[in-house]
Amino acid sequence: MLKTIIFEDQKKMYITDDPLLFKKLDAQGKEVIPCINSHDVSDGFPFTKYAVSDIASLFESSYLKDTVCYGHDFIPDYITKIHQRLNGIPWDILKTEHLTVRETTIEDVPRFYEIYSDPAVTKYMEDLFPDPAEEIEYTRNYIEKIYGFYGYGIWTVTDKTGNTVIGRAGITDREGYDTPELGFLIDKAYRQKGYACEVCSAILDYAKEELGFSQIRALVKPDNSVSIHLLEKLGFVIPRTPHQGYLAALRTLS
Repeated sequence: MLKTIIFEDQKKMYITDDPLLFKKLDAQGKEVIPCINSHDVSDGFPFTKYAVSDIASLFESSYLKDTVCYGHDFIPDYITKIHQRLNGIPWDILKTEHLTVRETTIEDVPRFYEIYSDPAVTKYMEDLFPDPAEEIEYTRNYIEKIYGFYGYGIWTVTDKTGNTVIGRAGITDREGYDTPELGFLIDKAYRQKGYACEVCSAILDYAKEELGFSQIRALVKPDNSVSIHLLEKLGFVIPRTPHQGYLAALRTLS
């Protein structure tokens, strides 16, 4: 079986259940992923980051077509996301009334340095690398290993009006904690507009509905009254006693 998928950007992806054909297309530099059935799991296929199974249910009415084209046929979101990941295209995570949340790109890094130049930012969170080249390499690895493995992380926040990067927000896993953690940062020029509350509220909904989390934690320093107030507004329970310098706020997603 060989199925050709043509996306909106006119790039092609090939899906095949034939290991020899897979290797041939892969050697030609084609974008190809295997269709692995339960009776021959990974048999004959080299290591790949992505694979599909039960292709009939994925493509529904388009299953019988050898070529599926964007705009004319149904292309599953799962397949589109694999295509984006393989081509370094950031995923759009969510949109709110004023903001867009998407995966971070290397091109965002210079703007991050502008945002982090505010001393109030690094007072409460870890700074960027002093050398931008190190930050770019860290970001490149983060995109590949965190987004690519978990499907979530700290994302880039932009305003809808000018598509300007105004901050960062998302969900992370911190060593030593079982509960995923909410993190957020808004550029000082865009504060006092309700954007932090707007984006964090949307991310909490996303964490529940898309990621299936039941609880979210947020670590905040006891003297960070602005963030504490925001977390309380978002429904977090704030403990009175800090642990290792932080108040571990908790929100049950219900």
